Amino acid sequence: MAYAPDSILPNGFLFNPDSHFISSLIMEPKYGDGLRVARANDLTEFWRADYYEQQGHISVVTPESGWREETPEQKRSRKDRFLEECEAVLAAGVPISIAPEGTITQEESTTERSPGPLRPGAFLMSARFNSSPRIVPVALANFDKPAHEAFFACVIKPAFTMEERGVDVDDPATLRTFLKEYRSEFRGYVAEAAALAEEVRQSTSTSPEIITNRDAVSAVDDEFEIDVRALELQPSQQKSSRPKTVFYGSSTFRLWDTLQTDLGLPGALNLGFGGSTVAACHSYFDRLVVPHRPDRVVLYVGENDVARGVSPEDVSQQIARFADMAERTLPDTTFMFVSLKPTPDRSDRVAAVRRTNELIARDVASRERWTYVDWFTYLIGTSGDVSSSLFAADGVHLNRGGYGVLSRVLRDALNPV
Repeated sequence: MAYAPDSILPNGFLFNPDSHFISSLIMEPKYGDGLRVARANDLTEFWRADYYEQQGHISVVTPESGWREETPEQKRSRKDRFLEECEAVLAAGVPISIAPEGTITQEESTTERSPGPLRPGAFLMSARFNSSPRIVPVALANFDKPAHEAFFACVIKPAFTMEERGVDVDDPATLRTFLKEYRSEFRGYVAEAAALAEEVRQSTSTSPEIITNRDAVSAVDDEFEIDVRALELQPSQQKSSRPKTVFYGSSTFRLWDTLQTDLGLPGALNLGFGGSTVAACHSYFDRLVVPHRPDRVVLYVGENDVARGVSPEDVSQQIARFADMAERTLPDTTFMFVSLKPTPDRSDRVAAVRRTNELIARDVASRERWTYVDWFTYLIGTSGDVSSSLFAADGVHLNRGGYGVLSRVLRDALNPV
């Protein structure tokens, strides 16, 4: 299927959501395995080669693969090798996903016009291979639309063989007629998928046969997924080297753009993401922190939970469960919890923040690999009020003076005498 412009990543990689959808949500759950027929890379498509070298697939040369200096005999030999590879895979009981249109064309491969003219390859395989593989039609809709505004849909139709269709593939005229008629039939499947997507979008479908994840995405994913993906894709966050210290939590860390120099930790990795809650940090720990296997994790989280009215007892219990999980997942890592900060804009929550810190400190004291860092005290003036001079104009986030205080406290904790 065609692709939306925002399916092209900054490095030029064209991500095909339709084929990945089929591989991960249809073939893998149904068969536990499967291979995709993918076109060979052009000689200059280094980004594509790097990706596909990691994937199990069967390679086929198409016009998009670039010109090949081949004699007719070499071309025939290459095609024979391709068919032999496909036949061996299918004979072993492993399914293959193949696009019968072949090369993508923006004109013919949109939902409104799909499918493009069908090529005979998959149909010849079904008729000529000794394993007599069946063809399972999978029609897709809206994968050519921007992912952030589209409802993807597919319909799966009953499998068939060319023999069951009564088609003699060795008769060129009969095969051409079938391909033309089946293209029209398949167009009806695509229209059905598009109508299904619209039903799901409008929440009007009541069919028990529809499987959908509409409204199944958790509130955590819905709120934070974009920020988390941005962290995963930033070059500075790649797993090329193991960081000694990872800073993880909410915007107090995320906005600290001078963290490494302020703390004298050039190898530190900042994985803070804005507005994060304890539940969000728990949810994304495996994706953001675990791959790095750091020596030390510094955690700042819970302030947003308290600000939303979650009780100190509930916040401290959530953090305790987080600590249990983190210890099991990273058995060789030490952890540091930075106390929650009081803020001028949330002065009515200062008592709740103080109580939350007390409960967390008590739990941390019982853990061998955890350290509690008291920072709350340094943000309270002699009158008992929050020191507004350490905060930005919004009364929530720190200014340079506030980060200066945090830097001094953390340097002492990270590098004890």
